[in-house]
Amino acid sequence: MFARIDARGGPRRDATISLVNIEGPPYCGLVFPDGSGWGAPARQVGRSIKCRFRLSLLKPMKRIRWYVISVPDQRVVVDRAPDAGWYR
Repeated sequence: MFARIDARGGPRRDATISLVNIEGPPYCGLVFPDGSGWGAPARQVGRSIKCRFRLSLLKPMKRIRWYVISVPDQRVVVDRAPDAGWYR
């Protein structure tokens, strides 16, 4: 699963969060457009997964928006917040 993060405004995403749960414990990574980033353990309970990073890593200048893409069982599932007005 991937989440595109908009924390500073502008036409491009400011970071991408990837969540991996293939072998071993769940893991997530926060990656910036320049290739730098952070890794963190994730916590999975049932079908939900949690991943946390310090807010200061994103250097937000506005309300954070996100766009999630998940591909379970060959179907694409999309979620976003707020529910309208971004990535149309």
